[in-house]
Amino acid sequence: MEIVSWILKKVGPPSSEASCAGLKEKTTDNKLVVAFFGDFDSKEYKTFLDVASNGAVSEKYQFFHLNDKECA
Repeated sequence: MEIVSWILKKVGPPSSEASCAGLKEKTTDNKLVVAFFGDFDSKEYKTFLDVASNGAVSEKYQFFHLNDKECA
């Protein structure tokens, strides 16, 4: 199962969309999680995706994004 997760991480999107409840589950399951809360058309989100696309960084962290201001 770990090999499948590794392959999907390499070929999939750099960040996965999550719900507030889903993010809570992800942060419980994983120690190193980076989450973006905000506008997906913003400069900050584009920078977030650039960092998430960096292979050295994505090896250590899981990246999630959501547009739920209540969750932030």
